[in-house]
Amino acid sequence: MHCSLQSLDLYRQQSTFVSHPADGKFIRGSCNGLLCLSEGFPFETLTLFNPSTRSVSPSVPFGCSDECGDLVFRGFGYDTLHDQYKFVMGCRASSLRTDFKVRSGAIVFTFGANPCWKTVDHPVFPYHVADKGDGIFVSGTPNWLVYDSTGTRDYETEWFVLTFDLKTESFGRMCLPIVARCSDYTQVPQLSLRNNCLFYSVCTTCILFCTFWIMKEHG
Repeated sequence: MHCSLQSLDLYRQQSTFVSHPADGKFIRGSCNGLLCLSEGFPFETLTLFNPSTRSVSPSVPFGCSDECGDLVFRGFGYDTLHDQYKFVMGCRASSLRTDFKVRSGAIVFTFGANPCWKTVDHPVFPYHVADKGDGIFVSGTPNWLVYDSTGTRDYETEWFVLTFDLKTESFGRMCLPIVARCSDYTQVPQLSLRNNCLFYSVCTTCILFCTFWIMKEHG
């Protein structure tokens, strides 16, 4: 078999690069196969992207200054009652509500033909969102692992789940299973998603054991 060297000269072939819809954007959440993307820091614009069809919604301005980037939590999900996808952002801790860099209320953005955003009240109880502040969407509700840091000692810290009902656009509080506590170790809780259920785990540092809980029915 013979072929010319010119046919193997790959360097002479001009390559065509196609821009991907997610290039330069951050994934802020996923639901029903759709990705919620943001551009800029932290949320200058929001976009919905369907990876299977490569369809992209128009980018819309969100209006969150870079000063509040590390001071907020966020969540994305689907409101079955109103057939709308929504994005919510709020203060990472109740102690930040009076900070001039962060809005006094949480923001709910609604995607659609006429995208819009509104301000709703923050939770009325003390809280501090753990980890990166990304909500876990289950049964119409983004969820965040939070704690009440008003306890006088570390082992008195109360952990619970902060919820946001997309239908009523209101925050709620959900208790976690009671785990045995002792003053000489630190609990390291984690909240994740397993088989479309909330998965809660607690590992101890003084005794090598972990406790796992799965919520079969949300709420």
